[in-house]
Parts: sequence; structure tokens; C-alpha cells
Amino acid sequence: MDDDLKELEQKFIRAGEYGGHLQKEGIKIVRAAEKGLEAVAFIELKKDLNKASRDAWVAGANASIPVFPPNNSAQIRSYYLAIGTSAAASLPIFSDFYPKEEYGLNGSELQELDSYLTDFSQEFKGIGDLVKMRKGSWDTFHSATDVTSMTASHAMREILSKIISQLGSNAKIEKEKAVSLEDKDRKISKKDRLEFLLSDPGSKWKAAEDMVTMASNKCFEAFTRLQEMAHGSEGEMEEVKQNMRITENALLSILRFWKLRSKKD
Repeated sequence: MDDDLKELEQKFIRAGEYGGHLQKEGIKIVRAAEKGLEAVAFIELKKDLNKASRDAWVAGANASIPVFPPNNSAQIRSYYLAIGTSAAASLPIFSDFYPKEEYGLNGSELQELDSYLTDFSQEFKGIGDLVKMRKGSWDTFHSATDVTSMTASHAMREILSKIISQLGSNAKIEKEKAVSLEDKDRKISKKDRLEFLLSDPGSKWKAAEDMVTMASNKCFEAFTRLQEMAHGSEGEMEEVKQNMRITENALLSILRFWKLRSKKD
């Protein structure tokens, strides 16, 4: 093949690859938007929602999501993150009415989560195979043994704990002045660390803080309950499953923002 023809061939190959990438990102945006629309429809239907939760989510989502979609490829990823994280933050609104509702990630989101967990395991050597831990926790959950809830709870909680210890250290939080400690003697809490990790590092919107607080509260509740059940506290299997899924949602958001912070650094 002549050089000029070969060069043209490569351009078409790259164009196809780029189009495929945009298509995948587009599908993710569509699915995230569908979740957001479900939340909007739910809020419209349920007139007796907790007003503080409702207002926090609406204000945060409106502040975080641009009025118009991006017009260049550099903005596509950030746009998807804004849509996906805003939709995920509606979780407490749903669970107030449907505590047994299943908030599992869909197939593409689970693939995205496992991709991030693989990258995380490779970057932080010695932390273990987090994908294997995640899948193993569900294998344990679906097994029929007397210690199923304890073992599954421990495994899922341990993944989040490992990530918090690496990404939410005192040094990282203090570097970004992410936590305002009025009392100098007050230690940075687990909830402080979750709020930091669930915050969009590029956000300039104050209104989004309420949405982050709402999401981190739900994640902290799930983390605490999994810890209790991992140490022998009784819990229905449905509750274990719900908290494991809430934790997976939080893990996906945290690791998305980890990627954004990595680009900034």
C-alpha cells in the first residue's frame, strides 16, 4: 500500500475508534439521564417527600448539570460525571419510601466500576485485588451458609475502607482544605472523608454541597450498618443487599472523581 493511502487508512481507523468512544460515552449519558428522569418523576408523584432532601437534590442537580450539553469532546466526560453523580444522589429520596428498592448498578456501570477498581489495585500495590473482593462478596451473599451476611458485609465494607484510607487521608484533605474544622482538636471523621471523596473536584457551585452531604450521609449509614453486621449484628439479607448496593454506587462516584483529581494533579 502506498504511504499516502496508508496514512489515510490510519486516519479512518482513528476516526472509527473515536466514534466508538463517543458512542460508549453517549450510552452512559443516556442511562444516567434516565435515572435522573426517574427521580424527577418520583418527586413529582410523591407530594409528601422530605422537603429538605427534595430541595437539596433539586438545587444540587440544577447547579451541577450544565444547561446545554457539551459541544466538544473535552467536556463529554465531565458532563457524564455531573449527570451520573446527580442522579445517584437521589438515592436517599427513593429509599425514604422504598427501603427495599434495589439500587444495583447496571451492567455497563459495573464494568466501569471494575475497570476503576482494577486501575486502583494496580496503582496502590499491596492493596489486593478489589475486583475479586467485590465479586467475591456477592458470591458469598448468594451462598447458603450461616455466616453469609457477616462475610459479605465485611468484604464490601473492606473495599470502601481501603479506598478511603488511600484517597481520604488527612494530608490529602488538608491539602485541598476540604474540611473546615472549627475545633482544632476535632479529628477528621469517616463521614468527613466520604464527603471529600464524593465531592466534584471541579465544581464551583455552592448548591451542590447539599447534594454531596445527602449522598455521603446515605453512604455512611450503609458503611456503618455493614460494619455492624460484619461483626455479628443481626440483619435481614435484604438489608445486607441494599447496603452493599448503596456502597457500590458510592464506590463508582468516588472512583470517577479520583480519575478527575488524578488529571488535575
